[in-house]
Amino acid sequence: MNYLLFYALCISLLSIPSAFGEQPQTTNEKTNEKPYKTELEPYVGINRVDGIYPKMTGKLFHDNGFSGSLTVGKTFESKRYLYGIELGQKWGASKKWFSTVSYNDGTVPRIKSKVFSETINSIMYFFGRDEYFDYFRNRRYKGEIGRYLFSNKASISVAVHYEKHESLPKLIDNEFFNKNHIQPINRSAYNGHYGSMSFSILWNDISSPTQSQLVRNAEFTFEQAEPSLFSSDHSFKRAVFILDGDIDTFFRNATIPNRLKYRIDTSWGTEDLPIQYYSAIDGRFSGLSPFGAVKTLDKGQVGGNSHIALFAEHTFRSVPFDILRLKKLTGSMEFSVNGAYGKTWAPSTSPIRCANYYTGRINSGHGEIGISFQNVFRYFRLHLSKHLDSSDYFFNWGFAKLY
Repeated sequence: MNYLLFYALCISLLSIPSAFGEQPQTTNEKTNEKPYKTELEPYVGINRVDGIYPKMTGKLFHDNGFSGSLTVGKTFESKRYLYGIELGQKWGASKKWFSTVSYNDGTVPRIKSKVFSETINSIMYFFGRDEYFDYFRNRRYKGEIGRYLFSNKASISVAVHYEKHESLPKLIDNEFFNKNHIQPINRSAYNGHYGSMSFSILWNDISSPTQSQLVRNAEFTFEQAEPSLFSSDHSFKRAVFILDGDIDTFFRNATIPNRLKYRIDTSWGTEDLPIQYYSAIDGRFSGLSPFGAVKTLDKGQVGGNSHIALFAEHTFRSVPFDILRLKKLTGSMEFSVNGAYGKTWAPSTSPIRCANYYTGRINSGHGEIGISFQNVFRYFRLHLSKHLDSSDYFFNWGFAKLY
C-alpha cells in the first residue's frame, strides 16, 4: 500500500504544471536577455527488477551551441542509484558540426521496442499485466562527432561506445491491483564488456508533424565490436535500416487528403551477435497494437540477429461514412485498412531457444491484413485483423492517435 500511495503522489506531482495550464518557462522567455534556457523533467516508472524508480533530469541549452543534461534516480527494490550525464557542443558555420560525450548507468530493456515505451510498460505493470520487456544493467560511455546536412534535415556521425552489461534477477511481482499475478522471469543478457564503433546516417524531414504534414524518416546504422577496441569481450557486426513516411492519396476529407503510411524495418547481424543487440519485431501488448506492431502476433517481441518487417496503413478518414451517409451516426470516426509482414533469422547455435535467454521468433514469415476504426467514442481505436496463414481473426484496441 505504501508503494501505491507513493506512486499516486508522484503522478499527481507530475500533473501539477498541466493542471494550471502552464508550460515550463525558460529564462529566455521571462527576460528575453539570458542566452540560455533550462528544462526539468521528473519521471516515475516501475518494473520487476527495480521496483519503483523515480528520477529527475535537468537540461541546459545555450545559444553558443552548448547543451548538457544530468539525470539522477533511485531504484526502490534493487537499491541502486541511476546516473546519466551528457555534454554536447555545436560549432562551425551555422553550427553544422556537433559532438557529444555521455555516461549512463541504469536499467535498460534487453531488446528495444520501436512502438512501446517504458512508460506504457509501467502503466500495464501497475494494472497487473505481464511486462513487455526483459532488462539488464548497462554502464555506458559514448563519444560521438558528426555533421548536419540538407538544412539540418539529415546528419552523419561516427561514435565510439564502451559498455558493461550485467543481467538482473526478477525481484518483485505485482503489488497493486492484481497481487496474485506472477510476472515472468527476467531473461538474461550476455554479460561482459563491449567496445564498438558505429557509423550512422539519419534523415528526419519533420520531427513533429501535424495532421496536414507529411513525414519522411530514414535511419541507417552500422556497428562493429572487436576485442582490440577497449578490450571488448565479444566481436560482432550489425546493421540497421529503417524507412518510414506518408504519401497523400486519392479522395479528401474537407482539405485533408487520405494518406498511406508505410514502414520498412530491417536489420542484419553476424551469428555471434549478443542477444541485447538483436533487433525485434513488435507484437501486440495487452491488446494495444499501434502502427508498427504486428496485430496478430501474440508473442510480444520476436527477435533474431537479422529480421525484416513491413507495415502499411491507408487512412480513408471519414470518406466511406460520408459516401454511405452515416456521418451523423459516426461523428469524427475514421476508417483505415492495414497490413504487415515480418520474419526473423537466428543461428542454430543461438541460446535464444533456452529458457533463460529465450526470445520469440518467426521462422517462416508472418503476414496479416486488417481494418481499423479511429476516434471511436472520440478516444479509442479498434482493430480487426486476420493472420494470412490461418483462419484466425484477432481483435485489438488502442487509444486514438496514440496506441
